[in-house]
Amino acid sequence: MDNRPFSRPVVATMTVGPRILCLHPTTECSEGSPPCYLRKDAYGVERSIEFFQDVVRDAQACDSIREVVLSINVDSEDSTSNRDALRKISSVVRDTGMRMGVTTDYENVRKWGAAEFAACQSVTFTVDEHRFPSLRLPTEVLEQITQLQSEGCRVNLNLLLSKAMLESLMVPRLKRWLGIADQIYLLIPKHVRLDYTRADMLAFFDRISPIWESAEKFFHLHVDSCIKPEMFPWNLLTTGCEEAANLVNVLPDGGLAQCALDDPFVRLASADEFSAAVSKFYIDEPDSARPTCPEIEFLPNP
Repeated sequence: MDNRPFSRPVVATMTVGPRILCLHPTTECSEGSPPCYLRKDAYGVERSIEFFQDVVRDAQACDSIREVVLSINVDSEDSTSNRDALRKISSVVRDTGMRMGVTTDYENVRKWGAAEFAACQSVTFTVDEHRFPSLRLPTEVLEQITQLQSEGCRVNLNLLLSKAMLESLMVPRLKRWLGIADQIYLLIPKHVRLDYTRADMLAFFDRISPIWESAEKFFHLHVDSCIKPEMFPWNLLTTGCEEAANLVNVLPDGGLAQCALDDPFVRLASADEFSAAVSKFYIDEPDSARPTCPEIEFLPNP
């Protein structure tokens, strides 16, 4: 039996440059759930929502970019910055004719309603042990997924792996989630010391191996591209991280990075510098934009 997880095939393309523009317009968030990918102390002054709208407009000059993915958090009671970002950026993306995706918290769908995401072709939620103790998804979450799908959205789940999740996520539960969500991603948190070993992760993959062999359309699990092949030889990605070459992230302070967890290789002085920066760092000087993936630190094997 081949227990290797399903990996994304590398699709050949004649167009050079990033395919997806990922926007992170604000660190405003009322949740504060650990671990969090946002490194607020690492950013400079956050740019306005209008700056990110102009970046989308300038991205039209990049032949390779076909999709915009917006990361939005949960607003505090006295703020609407995340909701404003969704509304304003969705409007611009719609005008460009590009695809629109959103990575957000299910709480936003509950508060705002599925109609707020009408311009989105995909919506992604994160599931972790901090947000969902014992991995019990409330009925309202499942209802929100169904409602979004009825509006034409593709709904994905990001599973943030921890020891508790590796031990609790049995095949029946995973099958239920796979029967509801359109896609599931297994993600390793970065910039934190993991509470499980490499052996724990391999045992998890071995336990759910029947799912790798399933032919149903929902049974396609993606493994985080940041797992290095020297740790898991079945991983088809190299330390250069081909996945990052498809992405250009615009950080809250206007920094550009292939990976949102990496330090920016340039900070935009104005939004109209975006397409020129993409041309330079992805086409003319691609090695200068290569990400320095954060070290994934496993606990030592017992």
